[in-house]
Amino acid sequence: MKSLLCSFLTLAAIVFLSARVQSQKITDTIFFNKNWEICEKELAVYYRIGTLTVDSFWYYTGPNKDYNLNHQLMMDIVYADEGYKQGPFSYYYPNGQLQIKGQFHSNEPTGNWIWYYPDGKERAIINFDAGTDNYQFIKYVNEKGETKLENGNGDFEWRFTIKNEPMFGYQMNGHYKNGKRDGNWKFYNIKSDNSLNLALIEKYDDGIYKKTLLQLNRYAETSYNQVKNYEFMPRKIWTTEHIRYDNFFRKNGNENSDMAVIRYLFNRKNSEIIVKNKKFEDALLFIIKSLERSSNQLDYRTKAINGRIKFRLGENGFPEDITVSGDGITEKEKEFLIFYISKFKDIEMPTVETVAFESYHTINFYSIEMKDYVPVSIRNEVGTELFFSTLTRDAFIALLETNKKLIKKFVRSQFNYYW
Repeated sequence: MKSLLCSFLTLAAIVFLSARVQSQKITDTIFFNKNWEICEKELAVYYRIGTLTVDSFWYYTGPNKDYNLNHQLMMDIVYADEGYKQGPFSYYYPNGQLQIKGQFHSNEPTGNWIWYYPDGKERAIINFDAGTDNYQFIKYVNEKGETKLENGNGDFEWRFTIKNEPMFGYQMNGHYKNGKRDGNWKFYNIKSDNSLNLALIEKYDDGIYKKTLLQLNRYAETSYNQVKNYEFMPRKIWTTEHIRYDNFFRKNGNENSDMAVIRYLFNRKNSEIIVKNKKFEDALLFIIKSLERSSNQLDYRTKAINGRIKFRLGENGFPEDITVSGDGITEKEKEFLIFYISKFKDIEMPTVETVAFESYHTINFYSIEMKDYVPVSIRNEVGTELFFSTLTRDAFIALLETNKKLIKKFVRSQFNYYW
């Protein structure tokens, strides 16, 4: 009940706040992070040249083109004035090679769609019947370059998601005979390690569905194809059309996150992070914890990192003169850290006996392999982690070594509690 109430209030807030901008259109550059969520320019991995209508619902209209930061075209899509997909569509690999080409009609794929491998060779042709969930593989070529299905005969395997369930992956292995489904069609769940787990088998005979064999030798009378709506399109389309946005827009405690997005899209005003406990020691701890929650912006799992952030506080409570230095840090990662630190607002100057003093402050950050600090039985569950601290890396490791037994005991108790 609580979650339903929260969902209702959130939707009501979006409708109310969107109404305040009175159905405006943004024809400008829209930036996306690596997950294709709307973000500020400084966090961008991709950008879109197109039109976004902000109304009771937000939706794209007209031609929209997506690029990476090297200005390589990633996607070319057209939306009708009402916001549904309409017209030619093309999708590209990062190297600029065409990956998918097809046509939309009233938001649905229609006609023959062609998929390509990164080297430009044809991968598959799939025909879609607009207005229905019907699809048919016309041609399929495997990664070895072998044509496995052509002229209505042969085998294929294909990975996809389910509409409105983009987080879950599936693989389908099927067979056509004389243009009709035939034999055993196998459906797999794709596990986190990319391996396959057989979920069910459907039996077809001359295009007619016969039965479904589930796990534990159970049977179903309904075809999986009839109860699931397969999504053959790239997941990023779903993400961008649902107007997902970066978590930074949610960090300003004095403003609704949707309005923060609107303010940025219309006025290019970056979001701020309000520090609720303004006392310097509390604020510094809040900054460190916030940095830890955004550690995925740094590539610490594939390289050693040991760096430091230095800044001083200006009169308005914003960090100023921010510098980032150290080993294993790229320029883009430095830019992110400077951008992030500059967002914090309303921090009080540190004081000594009620006297405020101005100085430079340091936050250290470094990667540490944590396997030695957890029980042997769960070492496969941990790896390299990134830490932010006022301590140097050497001092932090010394602290870990001193308390290694206590850390292992705590980790074991927590692991047993959750698992």
